[in-house]
Parts: sequence; structure tokens; C-alpha cells
Amino acid sequence: MRKVQRRIRFDNGHFVNAIGRVRGLAFFWNNKVLIEQVCSTDWYISACIVDKETTRHWWLVCVYASTDGNTRKEQWKYIEERKKDWGEAWVIVGDFNDLRTNEEKWGGQERAEGSFREFNRFIRENDLMDLGYQGVPWTWRNSWEGDGEVKERLDRCLCSTEWMNKYEKARCTHVETEALDHLMLLIDTNPDNTKRRRRFYFDQRWTKDPETKNVIKEAWSKDISGSRMFKITRKLKECRITILEWRKTVEGNSKVRVHELKEKLKLEKARNEVGKSGRIVELKSQLSKAYKEEELYWSQKTRSKWLKEGDRNTAYFHASVMAKMRRNTISTLQRNDGTWCKDEKEMEEELSECYKDLFSTTHPDNFEDILTEILSTISSQMNE
Repeated sequence: MRKVQRRIRFDNGHFVNAIGRVRGLAFFWNNKVLIEQVCSTDWYISACIVDKETTRHWWLVCVYASTDGNTRKEQWKYIEERKKDWGEAWVIVGDFNDLRTNEEKWGGQERAEGSFREFNRFIRENDLMDLGYQGVPWTWRNSWEGDGEVKERLDRCLCSTEWMNKYEKARCTHVETEALDHLMLLIDTNPDNTKRRRRFYFDQRWTKDPETKNVIKEAWSKDISGSRMFKITRKLKECRITILEWRKTVEGNSKVRVHELKEKLKLEKARNEVGKSGRIVELKSQLSKAYKEEELYWSQKTRSKWLKEGDRNTAYFHASVMAKMRRNTISTLQRNDGTWCKDEKEMEEELSECYKDLFSTTHPDNFEDILTEILSTISSQMNE
């Protein structure tokens, strides 16, 4: 494996020797990646990674799960016991040798629904989120052709809520290979996404600010000429523009505000000064308000109407938002010829061509057969 490491130009490596002709794991990294600790067994390698920008730690767990269901069940239990050593931010990636549903299987005989129960339990009870994918939907295929071909999504990336909060834009790409039956997983924690114009949303937190009413009232009262409908649409636009301009002048990031107030409160408590109790009470009041604003923001994003205000369970709200965003993201598209789009550019081209065909005419000129099937509701006498 050292020869492989040198060939692909990695500075460091950690290896698990193969047992016979199967298994065997390798983990490579370059010096620009700060690794504090590496641990391993015969079926996984875990590494503690330090984010150089934030100096925060998170754990990467690379697995090669057993093909035997009972052995996998014990492996999931082992992960559950070890996760307390990894803290809140960790991601587990690799060959899980299991599926969540039959929708992740193409070809071959369908599996019994009960066979997915243990893997789904492991994901659910450990509050893990599927990072999703870009590219073709499977990660493994057999070497058969025609009716005997089977494709499955055996490999994936699962992450904790805290890790997802740190790397909201992270993505996993299925990279096709010619020589292997498995696809590679390419995980990018900071993809270079093109910024798009964002939709305007009315933030519920603004209703708690008494200045909001005056801002909207001033924008709506502007004198506009034109038809009644033109006036309404123009006034709505003016309100949107005015609110966006006003938003820049107020403190909008309640999460940052919470952090700042907690630090101020901590420093104030540490001081040995007379009269600090009044300042502490004021800071606590501001902190309570900031918590409320953060809760309103995330509850609106998740659309969880059944959750009452005051729960302050913003970690749940944030996780729900991330899950909804990934569910609503189109990660791959299948073309009419059966091939798959591999990236955003190909998907954009495919969608554009689809709607061009949908709204284009073929210039038909023979409508007699169609019109004969439509019942007449207007008689010749009515036309006269």
C-alpha cells in the first residue's frame, strides 16, 4: 500500500491489512489536512480532523460493512457505543452493504421489507442524515448484462446534525469508474456553488419589531399612478424593496446575537463589581428575546406548525430545514434514452430541452378525428 500511496501522491497513510484475499482498508491524506488521531478495526477507520478555519474538530468514519446481516447488526451496535468518543460532529461514509428501501435497487428480486428495518433503525436512532448524492443513483453494479444486471446504492454518506450544521453546503458525488464494480464517493464540504437570486420571504421575526409596521405603512402610502391592479402590484414591490433595505440596518442573525449575548453574560458574571446584577438581568432579557427570534426563524423554515413557540428546540428545527432542502433538491435526472445526467449543467440542459419539446408545436392539420369525439354544446341555430 505504500507504493500506492506514493503513486497517487499522498503524504500520509494508515492501513488495515487484508484477511486472506478480502477486506483490507487504506486511509490517505496530505499534509495540508490536519489529522489529530487515527483509529481502526478490521472493518472501519476513523480519523479526527481539525478544521483549519474554525479550529473545530470532527470525526470521519470510513466503513466497509459485512455482507452478513447479523454481523452488520453487531457492527451498528459497535458504532453506537463508539460515537460518544466522537462528540457531536461526525460523518460515516463507505460501503454499508445494505439498502434503506427497494427503491435503491434496480434489477433482480426485490427484498423483503423487513430486511431494511435494522439499517433504518441505526440511522433513525442515531439522528443521522443522508447527505444525498449527485450523479447516477446507484453505487454498485454486477458484471451481468440484460435482465441479469443488478444495480444498488450500497455506498453512502451519513452525518450527524451538528456536522451538517457546520457544513450545510456539503455534497456527495457518485463518480463512475471503469475498472471497479463500485463507484467512488467524492465528498466536498465546501463546493463552489454559483450564487442565485434568492426568493423574498417575510421573516416572522419582523412581526416582533414595532418598526416593521411603520416601514410597511410608509412604503404602501407612496403615490402611484395607473390602474387598480398595477397600483397593488407596484405597492407590493415597493414594500418588498423597502423591507429589504430596512433589514440591512437591523440585527438579523439571531444565532450570532445569541452567541454574543452569552459571551457578554459570561464576562459580566465573572466581574467583581457592585451593581452588576442589573446589567445581568438586562442581558438575560435580551438573550431570551434572541432565543425567541431564532426559534421563530427556524420554525418558519421547517413549517412545523404543530410545534409551539417556546420549545427553543432550534437544533431540531435546523436539522429539519437541512433535510427538507435535500429532499427538494434534484440531484440527478434520467434522460429518455435511459442515460443519467451527471452534474448540474447536464440537468439544466435536459430540463431546458424537455420544456422546449413540451411547449413546441408539431403543426398538426388533421383535427377531424378529435373533433368528432367532442360533444357539441352550441347548435347551428344558436350560431345563427
